[in-house]
Amino acid sequence: MPEWLCNIRVAEHPEWIDYNGHVTDAAYAAIAAVANEQALEAIGLSEAYRLETGRALYTARLEIDFRSEIGTDAELDVASTVASIGRTSVVMTTRIRQSGEPPSAETRHVYVHVDGPSGDTVELSADQRSGLETLTRDGR
Repeated sequence: MPEWLCNIRVAEHPEWIDYNGHVTDAAYAAIAAVANEQALEAIGLSEAYRLETGRALYTARLEIDFRSEIGTDAELDVASTVASIGRTSVVMTTRIRQSGEPPSAETRHVYVHVDGPSGDTVELSADQRSGLETLTRDGR
């Protein structure tokens, strides 16, 4: 399955730790967003694209399926996959796991392609769709 992989060390982000010594709920969203943003940047949906065009992917919905706690010393393997591509939207799933363990969480981000100045949704270009397709489950 095509996916974008990244590694994250929790210890490098002390703001993600709660008073119980575990990763906060909000940090799960941040971890998935870091991986997704890296994947999107690699295919051209980057900060440079936003600065040049005023367009970007905005998060419209986020779901998190928590499975196990993540501690302060965890090394995370994070895998992002494009689940579906719409005319103006993208759905990405992200699997967060502690190295060598079953997934600690899975997220589902729904992004909408928006023209920032107008606030209107805009269609993804053929090149953007092609780049996103490289990260789909079936590679097409």
